[in-house]
This record gives sequence, C-alpha cells and structure tokens, in this order.
Amino acid sequence: MNQKVLIYGILGPLLKAIEERAGQAGPENAAWREVAAKVFIPMHELAEKEGYDFYLHPYDEPDVHPKITASFMQFCQALKTIPGLKIASNVGACGQKHFGQLLDFNICNSGYQSLAARTAQTNPFFPDWEAAEPAWIKDNISCAYTQVRANDGLTARLLYGLAVDAANFKGVWGFAYHWNKKDWYIGWPFPEEDGSCGSTYAWELLSTGIHDTRYWLTLKKQRPEVELPQIGEMLNVSSEELADWRQEMILALLHDDYQPKFTTAKKINALYEPKITAGQADLIEGMESIKIKNYEVYPGNIYKHYWNSNDHDWLDSGDVQKRLGLLTQEAGKPLPQSPLCYNFWRSDPAESYIAILAEFDEETDVDAVRIEGVNHTKMFVVSHAELRSSSDAMTFTSATNAFGVDAEAKGANWSITMPGCGKAKYVLLSVWTGGNNYLNIKKIAVFKKKG
Repeated sequence: MNQKVLIYGILGPLLKAIEERAGQAGPENAAWREVAAKVFIPMHELAEKEGYDFYLHPYDEPDVHPKITASFMQFCQALKTIPGLKIASNVGACGQKHFGQLLDFNICNSGYQSLAARTAQTNPFFPDWEAAEPAWIKDNISCAYTQVRANDGLTARLLYGLAVDAANFKGVWGFAYHWNKKDWYIGWPFPEEDGSCGSTYAWELLSTGIHDTRYWLTLKKQRPEVELPQIGEMLNVSSEELADWRQEMILALLHDDYQPKFTTAKKINALYEPKITAGQADLIEGMESIKIKNYEVYPGNIYKHYWNSNDHDWLDSGDVQKRLGLLTQEAGKPLPQSPLCYNFWRSDPAESYIAILAEFDEETDVDAVRIEGVNHTKMFVVSHAELRSSSDAMTFTSATNAFGVDAEAKGANWSITMPGCGKAKYVLLSVWTGGNNYLNIKKIAVFKKKG
C-alpha cells in the first residue's frame, strides 16, 4: 500500500453478481461487459482520485488451478475492452510469460524460487506452455508474494527484508491464511473461540526484516560498492547469520573503513545435471528374482499438500500393516493405480526423488534391479534411477551410473532396468523425477543370475 498500488480482489463473489445481473451471461458477452464497466469504472476512478494505481485481481493463482484458467483468460480478454481498467494476478514465472500482455501487474507466486533456481521454469499443470528462461525471469519478475507463517519467523524476516534487495524486487506482498486452528499457516494473534491465542512471532520478525532492509538501503546509499550475496545463497541463510548481518551493516554505517562481511555456511548448489545412461530392459533375461523381505520409503522435498493422500502401498500383514504394495509377490489384493506417488511441485530437481531401502533375508548377489511406474498425465514424469548397496543399512557404496527409462514408454507405463551392485543385504534405490512433477512407482524387483 505504501507504493500506492491497490490490488482489488479476489473477485469471485462480485463476478458472480455481475453474471447474475447480466442475465447469466459470461465475460464473452456484451451484456456482461456493460455491467462490469458500470461496476469497475467508478471503483477505478475513486482509487485514482485517492492516488492509487488500481488493479483488478479476479482469481487466485489461475496458472496452477486448471479449473479456473479458462475463466481467467475470458475475464482478462473482456476487461481489456473496457478503457482504463487494469489487471493484476499472482501467477508464477511461466504463467506470467504465458499470459503476457493480458497482465498489467503480477506479484509472482514463485518469484524468489524462480530467480534463485537458475534454470528455466515450466508449469506442471500446463507443460505445453513456453518455459520462462533465467534471463527472462531476471528482466521481468520484479514483484513477489509470500506467506506469513507463525512457526517460521526466519522466512518472514528474510523474505520481507534483505532477500527483497538481493533479488532486486520492487516489492513483496504478504498474506496469512487462517483456515483453522490446526493449520500450519496461522499467523493469527487474535483469540479463538476457546479463548486461546495464536503467536505474533512471524509478524514481529516480518517487522524486523523491514528494518533490516532500511539499514541496507541506508548503507547502499552511503557505500554503493557493498553487495549482498546472490539470492540463491541468501535464501539459505540461518537466523544467526541474518542477525550477524544486521550488526555488520551497523558497523559499516558507523565506520567508513569497515568492510562488512555477508557470509553464510551454505553455498549455492551446483545445478543437478546427471549423466544418464539408457536402461537395459533385456538385462534380466534368464535371471531369477530375489525375495525382498521389506522396504522403507524416504522421499525428497515433497509438496506438503499431497504426500499423505498418495501413499497407498501399505497392506495388511498379520496384525499390522506394512509397506508391501510394491512387492507384487506379497500383494493379496489389487492395488490402486498410484500405490506410491508423491508431488514435487516447486522442488529443486536434486531433491525431487523417492528413495526406497529394500532388505533381503540374507546377503546375496544383486545382478539387476527393475523399477516400474505409471505416468497418468503429462504432470507425471520419471527421469532416472541410481542404486547403492549396504551390508548394514548404515554405510552404502557409491551410486551406480544414473539409468533412464528402458525405452520410449508405450502409453502410460514405464520401467527402468539397471545392473546390480554386487553382494548386498540392503539396496537403496533412488528414483528422480525432476522439479515440478508427480512421480508414481508401482513395482520394484531385484534379480540374480541363476545357479
């Protein structure tokens, strides 16, 4: 608001009322546009009179909610026919590039991550959209928004403070959901119905972040040669390091000859670009399978909303349930089409994997391994797999080569077959998808030579 930008929305109820007044007509209809003009133009004129740059925001994140994407497009196209009205949105980098001239203002919902990634950003829901390349992101993403979480003060301080300056953003917008008491988004200091209160922790540290950036802008004006770390490194800074940086800025402001040190123990990771060898489907011919006693699953950086709803490989085993669904010889009933499925939306490619630790009854020769899965839609992707072995599940051998799919998948099914790893009591099988995808595994099998 202090930038005099007024984003008005989300417009759902108002759009419904306009549609009803227009005789159930939609944005493509002249009657709808006539009513919309009568509603929105006076709002625009009033905001302008008060000194605000006024934008209409129809839908929340229309690039990642496919059910509203078409409606968003229709709204934008209709509003462009009404002189003076402007449109704001909160789409990601790929969405901002796709919608292009339809948007007058965008607070990017993946602004920090897109800038730090140094890779082209795609849309998992619309994989055919043109990717946003790093150079385009740097030139076009100037505003972002992020959440305020009561249990994450460091992020609040950082993303509303020095990260804004490191990213060279014009501004950052914030919001805090209050869905219910159990939800982890809450940044809510007001009493609940039972009299309890939420924490103000994140709000207080957000204010601290704003003060950080005031120190920085003062220092930058006085000492133009001083630079912050790159945004990728900045996003990994610890709370202790961030506090130290405040002190470094103060010392540099007090003493012209003091060289501030903005250092962090965490460095930017190199891009994850494994050399992938094609899978070898015929490798298991003439081999016999090895019984897997049990297995455990360790996913990478899964997307919070989906992991627990797509974990269907638990089966009854006596009085308890065990993970047996990927071992077809143990399955006593048909499994769902997605027995082990995780979403890695907005995850770093290096962290977008499912690791499966399988145990045998005894140490045995492992000569080949096969993984099978299903890509139900274009949002499901498998990249490659690696294999490690162990005698005690504590120390493991180095990974084998990275192996990709055996051949061009026929339909939705895929498989990866790779050479074994010698004698093992345990094998650790890691399967990658790449960022912004679902990964669905339905079967694992281990083989040894006969005889």
